[in-house]
Amino acid sequence: MLTKNGMDIFDAAIRSRLVARQKELRLSDKALGQMAFPFMGNPLGKVRSILIFQGAGDYKKPQNIRTTDLINLCQALGLNFHEEVRAAVKEAEQNKSPS
Repeated sequence: MLTKNGMDIFDAAIRSRLVARQKELRLSDKALGQMAFPFMGNPLGKVRSILIFQGAGDYKKPQNIRTTDLINLCQALGLNFHEEVRAAVKEAEQNKSPS
C-alpha cells in the first residue's frame, strides 16, 4: 500500500514519464491537449493543469491525475497505460520511507 509520500512519488513519476514522451514526440501542450481532450473547451488548459504546477507559493501544485485523464494522455502519446502505472508504482515502492 502506498503512503501519502508514495502517492506523491507515483504522481511525479507519471508526470515525468508523460512529459518525457511528449518531448520525445515533439508535441506542444496544445497539440497533446487536442489529441487527449478534443471534447473539452480548453484542452490546452487541461494538459497544463495536469503536467505543470499551478498556483503561487505554498499553493503551487499540479492537479491530481484522474485515471481517465491518464488513460487519454497515454493513448495520445502512444504509451501503454498498464506499463506506465506499473513503472510508477514500482518507483513509489522503491522510494518509500521506512515506517
